[in-house]
Amino acid sequence: MQYGFVIGLAYFSLESLKSVIDEIFDTNINTLYLGLFTFAVTAPLCMVRRIEKFAFTYIIADILIFVTAITIIVFAVIHIQEKKVWG
Repeated sequence: MQYGFVIGLAYFSLESLKSVIDEIFDTNINTLYLGLFTFAVTAPLCMVRRIEKFAFTYIIADILIFVTAITIIVFAVIHIQEKKVWG
């Protein structure tokens, strides 16, 4: 059952990344190449024994999540104001 979750997450992540790359660069990249690239990047990271070496990246990830949330809120407010949903 865990294999199914891992494969599902990997497929979802690859398809999401593929759609973002296709939209940004106006291309149609093969999912296989993207999967191989993702594997080549993440496989060496799995061999790190001391996970505290990645503490700085956690801070960057938290900042990016915060910026994303603020961006979504701003665009939602702009959309609501343009549609004049509240009168």
